[in-house]
Amino acid sequence: MTDTMRDDFLDEHNMRRSDVAEGAIPLGPRGKLCPTAARMPKLSYDCNLEKNAYEFARQCSLGGSSESSRQDQGENFHVAPYNGSPTEVGIRVSEILVQPVY
Repeated sequence: MTDTMRDDFLDEHNMRRSDVAEGAIPLGPRGKLCPTAARMPKLSYDCNLEKNAYEFARQCSLGGSSESSRQDQGENFHVAPYNGSPTEVGIRVSEILVQPVY
């Protein structure tokens, strides 16, 4: 993972959080917007969390880690086939992760 990739992930994640915070995201098929957030701080990147996630991903568990192994930390994960160089896979996964989910 390069610093540029880290910055891109973080910027995209914060942009989507901002959209949610501003109430700009439709809630369900009727088009009603989500309520605005009272307080949603920007996220910052933590290389220690990245290291922990990497070590867990190397186990290929296909499921989430136990809450006791990541106290005070949330978790998002995505399973994708490995078919190419790690950089190519990282780019593909990043494309999937930034797809709108709302």
